[in-house]
Amino acid sequence: MTDPNEPLRPVDEQDLFFQLFEFAPDALLVFDERGNVRQANARTEEAFGYARSEMIGRPVETLVTGRLSPFRRAELPGVGIRKDGTEFPIDIALSPVETKNGQVMVAALRNSREHRHADELAAQVSRSATLLKEVHHRVKNNLQIISSLLHLRSLQDANPAVTRVLQECQARVRSIALIHEKLYRSPVYGKLNFADYIGDFVAELIRTYQVSAEKIKVKTHLEPIPLGMDTVLPCALILHELVSNVFLHAFPDGEFGEVNIELGTDQGRFVLTVRDNGVGMSDLRQASSSLGLTLVRDLVTQLRGQLEVEVSGGTRVRVTFSEIDQSK
Repeated sequence: MTDPNEPLRPVDEQDLFFQLFEFAPDALLVFDERGNVRQANARTEEAFGYARSEMIGRPVETLVTGRLSPFRRAELPGVGIRKDGTEFPIDIALSPVETKNGQVMVAALRNSREHRHADELAAQVSRSATLLKEVHHRVKNNLQIISSLLHLRSLQDANPAVTRVLQECQARVRSIALIHEKLYRSPVYGKLNFADYIGDFVAELIRTYQVSAEKIKVKTHLEPIPLGMDTVLPCALILHELVSNVFLHAFPDGEFGEVNIELGTDQGRFVLTVRDNGVGMSDLRQASSSLGLTLVRDLVTQLRGQLEVEVSGGTRVRVTFSEIDQSK
C-alpha cells in the first residue's frame, strides 16, 4: 500500500507514450513526408499480417489506399491491403505531429466492417434486452390477473379447505409474478439479484398469511448473488414452499418464534437455508406427501442440488445447488 506521505515519483513520459502507442485498440501507422512507414504498433501487425520489421520503410500506399496527403488532420474512408493481398474497408483518422526530426503523420486505422458489425450487434442486443423486459412485464401482468381470479374464487367458496388451497396457489402465482417484475427492472440482462428478490418476497408472504411481526420474527442474512431465469424460478418456488410451511405449521396456536433465511456460497456452490425454532419435524412429516414438499423435492432435483433436513430445536432445511446452464 502506498504511503500517502511519500512524495510522488515523476512519470516516465517516454515509457507512458510508448505503452499508449503500442497497446492502442486501433492499428497505428507513423509515416514521414515521403510516405514511408516509420513505426507501427502491435494492432497493425495483427490487422495487416506483416511483421513490424516488414512494414518499416515500406511506402504507406502499399498498406493503405486513400487520400493520405497533404499533411493535414482528416478523417476519411480507405482500403487496407493485407500481406496476402486481401483487402478490407477501413476508417482512417490522420493527425500530423511535429518531432525533433521533422513532421510525421500518425494514421489511426479501424476495420469499418468490424466496427459496423460491432455497432449492429450492440443495437441487436439492446433490442433483445428491451423485448425481453417487455415479455417479463406482460407475463407479470397476466400472472397478476390469475392471482386476482384465484382471490375472487376463494371469497366465493365456503369450504375452508378449498379456500386455503386457493390462497396457497395464489401465493405461488404471486411469487412467480414477483420474479418477472424483478427481471423487468434488473439492470443486468437476464439476471436477477436473488437476495433482493428474497427481501420483497418475504414481505409479500407476511401480508398473504397475515403473519404478526411481533410474534414471528423474520431474520435474513443474504449475499448478493445474481442468478439467471432458469435457476431463479425453481429457487423462488423452493423458498416459497419452505417459508410458507413455517408460517402455516411451525408456530401453532399463535406461538412466538423466529425464522432465519440465509443465502450464501460454500465451495463454489450456492446455499439456501431456512431455519425456524418452531415445533419441528412432526408437522413436516404430516405434510411430507403434500404438494408443497413434493414440489421442493422435484425442484431440488431440477437444480441438480442436495436437500438436507435437520431437526434440533426446530427445523433447518438446507438446499445446495449450482446455476443451471441451459447451453449444456
